[in-house]
Amino acid sequence: MLAKRVGDVLGKQNASGKGTIEAGDDSAGDQVLRLQITHVLGVGGGAWSGPKAITVIAELLENGNDSPS
Repeated sequence: MLAKRVGDVLGKQNASGKGTIEAGDDSAGDQVLRLQITHVLGVGGGAWSGPKAITVIAELLENGNDSPS
């Protein structure tokens, strides 16, 4: 769900309308935002009760390389 939601928003911001790419696709010359889920917490009695959290690492890649920050 994270990839779809973020991809939808990025697709609206991107001039080409494309928000996501498949792993291994050629992205030469493009900026790519890589998201990695590192931790998920879901405690409680169900989907709507108890604490929920997600930790994500974001990396901006330019021409297939990590961009300096």
